[in-house]
Amino acid sequence: MTLSLEDSREDLIAKLSILITQKIAAPESALIKEFLAQYYLGISPYDLREKSIDELYGALISQWHFIYQRKPGESKVRVYNPM
Repeated sequence: MTLSLEDSREDLIAKLSILITQKIAAPESALIKEFLAQYYLGISPYDLREKSIDELYGALISQWHFIYQRKPGESKVRVYNPM
C-alpha cells in the first residue's frame, strides 16, 4: 500500500488495521489494533507519510512484541541507531 498527501492519520491507521488483519491471526490482531490506535496517536500525518505502510507496520509489530513480553514490575529499554 502506498501513502498519498491526502491521507489523514485515520486513513493511515485504517490501512494499517487492514494489514494487521491480513497478516496476524484474530485473537492477537484485535489486541494489536487496540495498541495501534494509541501508538500512532501523537504523530502528525505528515510525519507518518514519510514512511511506507510496511515500515509503519514493521515498527508497530516490533514494539508490540517488545512490550507484550514484559513481566509485571519489569522495566524494559531498547535503544538502537537506524543509521
